[in-house]
Amino acid sequence: MNAHVPIAPAGPGLLTPSAAYKPFRYPWAFDMWKKQQQVHWMPEEVPLGEDMKDWAVNLTDSERNLLT
Repeated sequence: MNAHVPIAPAGPGLLTPSAAYKPFRYPWAFDMWKKQQQVHWMPEEVPLGEDMKDWAVNLTDSERNLLT
């Protein structure tokens, strides 16, 4: 008879929910997430005031047409 016996995990895994945010179980993963967040701009971090003024004043209709 070949019974299937589930294997119990050795400890908490990457997908096991945790009751606490810290201490981190995988500090390397948090460090990589933090580094990844720093390599791109978030929309609220990009100042667009000068760009809006340039769009309205400095661009010609044909230049605006090219960009839209």
